Amino acid sequence: MNLKTMVIVIVLAVIFGAVYVSLHDNGEAPPPPGLADGWGDPPSIEMPEVGGSGFPFASEEGAAAASPGGLAPPFNPDRAFDGELDTPTVAGTPPDQTAPTESFSAGPDGMPRPDEPRSRDRQSNEVRKAFFDFLQAAHEELAKGNFREVLEKLSVWYDKPQLTAEEQRQLTELLDQVAGTVIYSREHRLERPYVVASGDTLPRIARAYGVPWQLLAKINGIADPEHLEPGRELKVVRGPFDAVIRLDRCEMTLMLQDLYAGRFRIGIGRVGDIERLEGTYQVEDKIVNDHATSPTGRYVIRLSDDVALHGTDDPRDVGTRDAPGSICLGDRDIEDVHDILSIGSRVKILR
Repeated sequence: MNLKTMVIVIVLAVIFGAVYVSLHDNGEAPPPPGLADGWGDPPSIEMPEVGGSGFPFASEEGAAAASPGGLAPPFNPDRAFDGELDTPTVAGTPPDQTAPTESFSAGPDGMPRPDEPRSRDRQSNEVRKAFFDFLQAAHEELAKGNFREVLEKLSVWYDKPQLTAEEQRQLTELLDQVAGTVIYSREHRLERPYVVASGDTLPRIARAYGVPWQLLAKINGIADPEHLEPGRELKVVRGPFDAVIRLDRCEMTLMLQDLYAGRFRIGIGRVGDIERLEGTYQVEDKIVNDHATSPTGRYVIRLSDDVALHGTDDPRDVGTRDAPGSICLGDRDIEDVHDILSIGSRVKILR
């Protein structure tokens, strides 16, 4: 056998070997069709940089609108938590660091409550200083692995009007990362692992926890919901999830009880009167149209009073007030919301 023939034989052997391994791999089952990349992978936690002109978030630019791309936690496989956190760097001092602060106390939701009348600016300053101090404490807790506790406290601060747009943006970015680890990764930070018993199916388990089985399938990477291996440990989440929609921001926020659980960009339908959409609804039905060609896409979540969450055949509809139907999301986003919200989930729509 000459050298050229030998090289060809070796290359073919390597190729055949790789094909054999891929066909006979006995590892974890592949994700079901349509599974968004990154489900089950905890994101990295990057603390916001604390610096600038005397306060951690000096920039006041930009509106408090959600960035496009949908729910941050489950969908970014490149942000797998590596056990390390970026330490915030404090430059200068928070605003009015030397101002007296003994005249306010924390309320039941963790926000400062003034003990006597004072100017709006001073109250806002006290809230922002408390937020500054909390971020530093949050970093220490994250370093200890106390992710759920930090998510609970961060969720209290979410959407507080006392924070500037830039502070709210930084807070939401951190919330997205922590929620990704607590809720959507395979780390058991909400409930004890569920150990599959003989005869268990994923729909049966999901019903007991008040969530769609598709959500547990995505988190755990389960291809066949009807056939589970006894003894396998599953990450479980106790639902149901609810949603809050802000029409002024074209944004949907998911909540799991009192925990922030991610956000999506939405488009608002050509309803003529925005006031018609304002109110509190319940999810009444969830539909998957396998061969849908309508402008509202394949996935539809029917709410009470003839309002619906649905997809769109034009991604440019998201973020606008001239979309078809009621409230639209991007194709991947509506699929994920469809798999997260349950029949009976509440959806609150605000102007």
